[in-house]
Amino acid sequence: MEDTSSQSQPPKLLDQVISCLRVNHYSLRTEQTYLEWIKRYIRYHQMQHPRKLGAEHVEGFLSYLAVERTVFASAQNQAKSARFTATSADVKGGAIASAGFAGRLW
Repeated sequence: MEDTSSQSQPPKLLDQVISCLRVNHYSLRTEQTYLEWIKRYIRYHQMQHPRKLGAEHVEGFLSYLAVERTVFASAQNQAKSARFTATSADVKGGAIASAGFAGRLW
């Protein structure tokens, strides 16, 4: 009898992000930085999947960074880019966006 619990499991979000970044030839350091920003974003929203969060959640997170954490604009831009990457990697129920990052959503 086969174990069907592990068959056809879609890759986890962070694994999808890693694949997306590597397909687009991002540096290892950028990959690590984006993954950390994505984790912070998810933790800030009480572990909700980014797919369930909208633009108002992004703005809330960026406001938190600017006001309460006094994070510089360049770091806020990194956080936005990382969030966009997470969205791109999660497009169409888990298919990796291989077309690259044609535009910014925010």
